[in-house]
Amino acid sequence: MRSFMTPRTRTWIVLLLMSGCASTPPPHEAKFEVGPGPYDIDLDAAAGNYEDRFLHVPNGSFTVKGSIQFLMMRADAKWAPMAAVELMGPKDSYHVGLIAFELPNDPGRIQLAVRDKIGVPDETFAQVVLGGQAVPFELRFFRSGVLQVSAAGTARTLSVSGSEITRVRALSSTGHVKFSGVEITASADEATAARNAPEIAAKAAGPATAPGFGRSSVRLSGENYPSKARREGITGRVGLECSVDARGYVHDIVVLESSGPVLDDAAKAIFSDARLLVPPDWAVTGGPTMRFRYGVIFRMVGKPEVARFDDNRQTVVVTATSLE
Repeated sequence: MRSFMTPRTRTWIVLLLMSGCASTPPPHEAKFEVGPGPYDIDLDAAAGNYEDRFLHVPNGSFTVKGSIQFLMMRADAKWAPMAAVELMGPKDSYHVGLIAFELPNDPGRIQLAVRDKIGVPDETFAQVVLGGQAVPFELRFFRSGVLQVSAAGTARTLSVSGSEITRVRALSSTGHVKFSGVEITASADEATAARNAPEIAAKAAGPATAPGFGRSSVRLSGENYPSKARREGITGRVGLECSVDARGYVHDIVVLESSGPVLDDAAKAIFSDARLLVPPDWAVTGGPTMRFRYGVIFRMVGKPEVARFDDNRQTVVVTATSLE
């Protein structure tokens, strides 16, 4: 599946960010936080502008974690309100990381995506309802060239140029954002982490986040909407619980919140056909033994909107037109 992003949505993001980059204010002197942390960083950026702070990083692999909270969104013709936690090179020539933003055609929700090294975001991997709450995040960087990004109960893994990372940037654009409890700690490299995995697993309570959706693992289209429900104008949401094996395949699906047998069966079919993204240490950290909750929303054009789940679980949204 393509996560929560349609081609139209992706076009919006690319245009907004590219136009924002085109009108970026002149570079200003980099301001680094001092002391050992954790840091509370308050960045209040006017419409069409940005504010940022930088953090020093260890020479080896490291983890940066904290939370992001949007205090105010501002309107601008070219810039989307945005916050970011980025790993950067020495001269702004390289940056990757987590971005959180609001789209003009989808107000009231924060989109979460991974930004690649040329500044263009990947498809969104999670959404959070905008309500003033802080969104926890964690970025685990390995000098071997792997970055694991976790936020809102979802994880993504991507390849990066490990030798180029020299600092971390917290960024706010066209809005007031607070980064709380941000700390950077040195961590073992991948090889060491793999050797120590059994010991770590014994000490840990289990994975902190549910596996995320991979590209093309689920197709979001009218094909996933039962024709019977489309003919009868049925909408609704289905809450599921399942386990995810070491390869990302879903097993033992149970319906916890039902919208009737037609939509329930369709929701289970979507996840039965899915392959989710799991981290490399999923098996040794006990991931396959855990149970996770997901949601499926079936919405129809012209019908009242279906309420989202209030626990910010990962949710598949299937949209179709009525056949009435």
